[in-house]
Amino acid sequence: MAGSLPWAPVAVGICLIFLAVALYLHGRTGVEYSFLYRDANAIAGNPFYYGILENLTAVLMISSGSILLFTAATGKWASADPFGFSLCMGLLTTVMGLDDLLMLHESAPFFHWRLKEAHVYLVYAALLVFSVSFYRRIFLSTPFPLLAMALAALALGGMEDMLGFGSGIEDYLEIVGFSFWFCYIVATSVALKK
Repeated sequence: MAGSLPWAPVAVGICLIFLAVALYLHGRTGVEYSFLYRDANAIAGNPFYYGILENLTAVLMISSGSILLFTAATGKWASADPFGFSLCMGLLTTVMGLDDLLMLHESAPFFHWRLKEAHVYLVYAALLVFSVSFYRRIFLSTPFPLLAMALAALALGGMEDMLGFGSGIEDYLEIVGFSFWFCYIVATSVALKK
């Protein structure tokens, strides 16, 4: 019982953050508060399975990013490099998953009128290049061919989206890319713990 007391302020803090987000979004858009906490499919009257594969790939990214962040936090590292690589890649993966779940990249102009979806992708690419190049030695000790396969699928999907072929294959390539990314991150977490 005594161990739960310090966590109560954390729970209250989370509730206050959610309240602040709701107040901000309501003030900025005028959207009803109930639309902020209800499922979008329920609001639209769609069945629960609409968009389920999109949501599941986002869950893959968020969960694998969290696993790598946990690895970073709990590892006993001989040097700072495995910690730094785990932290960078874990944060990048978690943010990409949250972005995918909330479709923030497609709503970039909401945050600033000059932002575009391509800017978000460039930031992700820059963070990935930084992580891989700065922690090159650690990266080469990971199962990086999985990441290469993930990036190839995501790049093909991104090109299909930007060129506007409208074939719908982008969504399936994203499933392939995020599945391989998930496996890379989890396998990296296991490899770094050894």
